[in-house]
Amino acid sequence: MINFITFSILAIILIASAVFIVIKKNIFHASLILMLFLFTMAGMYISLKAELVGTLQVLAYVGGVTTFILFVVMLTNRLTDNSVETFNKQRLLALGTIIFVFLSFLIPVCLSLPFNQPPVNFNEELKDIGRLLLSDYILSFELISIILTVSMIGAIILVKKEETN
Repeated sequence: MINFITFSILAIILIASAVFIVIKKNIFHASLILMLFLFTMAGMYISLKAELVGTLQVLAYVGGVTTFILFVVMLTNRLTDNSVETFNKQRLLALGTIIFVFLSFLIPVCLSLPFNQPPVNFNEELKDIGRLLLSDYILSFELISIILTVSMIGAIILVKKEETN
């Protein structure tokens, strides 16, 4: 019962933060709410007994990607620029697209739900994933870190060029 309550509270926070990310006008505030969203996702993973995935969520996304996004947003001068359009003028089309995408995800999930089956033990599968990530796929992680570093240097160079002009 406590797991259901925890999961429900996290789901409400998750949905609310997703809505606030979309409706916020300020990019910096949206990035901070994205951080809350990703922390809540980690809490969902932990409540589902997938501690490794929750930890990786915090380390990779909250620690790396969100910090990277905040740093790039703070480096560029788009925070106070009012020339950037923040609202979509095609709201009806956007709403229809949102409903279509939501239903295209929801219907297959609901149709494939297993009923009266024992819960899956994620621990052994996650140990195998961890071994693979740190052995066979270590090159991918190194390449991603190089790409993120190069893009950060590129953002700094772009900002420096704007300041000198």
